[in-house]
Amino acid sequence: MKNKTFILFAILLLTTVSAMGQRRHRTPRFDYNINAGITLNQIDGDNAGSYNQFGFHAGVNTTFTLTDDTESPWRMMVEVGMMQKGSRVPNINRLIRLTYVQLPLALTYNIDGTRSHTRLGVGVAPGYLTTAYVSDGGVQSPVTEGNFRSMDRMPFFVDLQYRVGDHWGFEGRVYNSMLSIVDEAGTGTYRIFRSNKGVFSRNVMLGVSYHF
Repeated sequence: MKNKTFILFAILLLTTVSAMGQRRHRTPRFDYNINAGITLNQIDGDNAGSYNQFGFHAGVNTTFTLTDDTESPWRMMVEVGMMQKGSRVPNINRLIRLTYVQLPLALTYNIDGTRSHTRLGVGVAPGYLTTAYVSDGGVQSPVTEGNFRSMDRMPFFVDLQYRVGDHWGFEGRVYNSMLSIVDEAGTGTYRIFRSNKGVFSRNVMLGVSYHF
């Protein structure tokens, strides 16, 4: 039920923001994009340090200006998507695969002005955990799966997109969780403050995008 509620909220937010912009402006204040790609993942605090677990990412988003100036290079991005995260720890033969429904929110800047061929963005991407799979030595571990929190509450991310022509583009993102993704606290590594200890996701997304 919580999963369905999060998904419906994300879709409603995206639809409502889009509708408001279309009602107030008949100009290209809003644009629409879809993106898809692969993710390279690791988890800090799990005794492994390489991006050796692959996954997928797919999403749909809209960007819109924050003022009535439709020529402004500053825009806000709202997205609904799915993303696989996780880790592979070869020395103990552990595999972690986590699938999230995400709601990335970012402030973006069109580096080359209103042409918007090159876009840089920074923001957060809270996600709801839909499935967690953990295996140790080839054996599934439901106990370890249950340790992961239902929300990755505050992953910070940086987005870079380069559009080739009017529609297709290449996109890359780097994600870094700022809060622990497991229930246990006080172990593993930390973010920013030593008191903020736990286990954290780090992810790289490489993909393509299509602009409508």
